[in-house]
Amino acid sequence: MTPIKRTLNRLRLDRVSLTTFREDLATLRDAAREPESKGELFLDLSECREVDDAAAAALVAEVLRLRRQGVNIVVSLPVQLDALNRFISGGWAYYLAPLNSTVPRISPRSSPPMLRFETTSELTVTIKQIVEWILKSTTEFTRDGFTAVQWALFEITDNVLVHSESVVGGLIHVSDSPTDHTIQIVVADAGVGIPRTLRRAVAPVRTDGELLEQAIRERITRDPDVGQGNGLFGSFRIAEKSGGAFLLHAGSAKLELSNGALVVEQVPIPHSGTLLMATIDYTQAKLLADALHFPGIVADSDYIELTYEMAGDGVVVIDVSAEAESFTSRGSGDPVRTKILNLYRMGRDVKTISIDITNVGLISSSFADEVFGKLLLELGIDDFNRVIRIRVVDATVRQLIDRAIAQRTEDLKRRPPIS
Repeated sequence: MTPIKRTLNRLRLDRVSLTTFREDLATLRDAAREPESKGELFLDLSECREVDDAAAAALVAEVLRLRRQGVNIVVSLPVQLDALNRFISGGWAYYLAPLNSTVPRISPRSSPPMLRFETTSELTVTIKQIVEWILKSTTEFTRDGFTAVQWALFEITDNVLVHSESVVGGLIHVSDSPTDHTIQIVVADAGVGIPRTLRRAVAPVRTDGELLEQAIRERITRDPDVGQGNGLFGSFRIAEKSGGAFLLHAGSAKLELSNGALVVEQVPIPHSGTLLMATIDYTQAKLLADALHFPGIVADSDYIELTYEMAGDGVVVIDVSAEAESFTSRGSGDPVRTKILNLYRMGRDVKTISIDITNVGLISSSFADEVFGKLLLELGIDDFNRVIRIRVVDATVRQLIDRAIAQRTEDLKRRPPIS
């Protein structure tokens, strides 16, 4: 696979690939250091048609770092429509060419774009956005899988803020593969890299490969006063226990878990930051408990518990006005219904789901059917009547909801019994 091509301060990249990303970024750094560049680089991606999520995150992190150092980098985005749309939906276009792109938005109907965080408050908002996307996009998660994925998200990203010394913060990109029930987490930074941070604490001096292997062991950390060293270890174990994959690029080494085999190797071209990719099967039972069964490690409460179950009365409240961007289409109703189903199926001791639609003035028949009619189909008449409570003020909204429920009830009654 052909790496980046360079002529003075002009660089052309036709593929953004994990196979060549180290060489590509090294060429970019070398060009920025050349006096002939005069602090300006032109990165041409116009013919780029192949892009890997993880390699794209590493490229964006490096571009942001060089810009922070004062290098003006002008990026030409792909001209081929499918490739351009991939850069836009992935969020990479916004960070590479912000003047020609809009702020990335999260939609329940597609994987979220890559997001950036530089502070703890930004990280909290970012993880909440991703967790809400999970709740609204698929019903395949088990509660154990949801808790394990959320734990890994927090731990991996927190490591960036605490240890990486990245001047541009961190980047996270999450994508779902419904066919094999896995979620892929990519996190990149432009910091000093794991080997450099660990070398200060792990003696004797080791190779970068040995240090990466140390990084995924329990309670290995650069500073015990700052962290316990369980984040990478636990995230690696979650991926391993679920039968997933795990990849680390940092310094002059690469660590990869694939098909149950762990391979650590030295590589000739160093990577100045850290690039991590974890693939987790989210249908596994007791995933976090099995991964963290060692003394002294206690899993925190997950987002569902902290947001919806703290009262402990078995009542989950959903404010529909806060869950949908509009109330006029099936497309806007689908993620609302998906979230309600997730809270019912993954909830602990759920007795009632109270769907509050009092702050919504008007809904379409399509929205009413997508949320309430199809919810009845999913739960069945008995469970729907037992669990679901609908709070509504507007008489027209009530009539639309009642009609959707009545029509779907008739549909169920007309179905032939299962023999």
